[in-house]
Amino acid sequence: AHLATRLLQLARADANLGQQEQRHDLRPVVDTVVREFTERSDAPLDIIVNDQLLQAMMVQMDPNAFALILRNLIENAERHGDPASPITIELGQDWSVSVKNHGQVVPKDVLTTLKERFKRGQSESFGTGLGLAIADKLALQSGGKLLLHSPATGFDNGFEGRLKLP
Repeated sequence: AHLATRLLQLARADANLGQQEQRHDLRPVVDTVVREFTERSDAPLDIIVNDQLLQAMMVQMDPNAFALILRNLIENAERHGDPASPITIELGQDWSVSVKNHGQVVPKDVLTTLKERFKRGQSESFGTGLGLAIADKLALQSGGKLLLHSPATGFDNGFEGRLKLP
């Protein structure tokens, strides 16, 4: 079922879901997606949101594409991060959205391949190797960019997916 969901997401990304001519406020999307993960009945996540932007996130990007990117980044953090540490989402003054988690550092040679389809890190966790590829494709379609860092910015370990909004 997980693979089928990812393949449907990939098909949506291939159909240029990320392209949008109108500007949308993506702030409510952040709130909705975070609530989905923190209020779910089976294993709710501990997510901290640091808002440094402090204003509406009016961006020329499809809200559904943005939600898909954010969900994939949170699922990646949940699946591969330290389960005893919270996931941190930062809304940056530079118009970026960052999802960070503590955990093992991803080697640079592996980090450079993680946005490729079906590429996975060295984790024992379940995954298809499609989540970051989908997020990257949608980010590029919208005029944004997905950057990957390990260790995560401000951490001595972990992983970060940072979406630079268009």
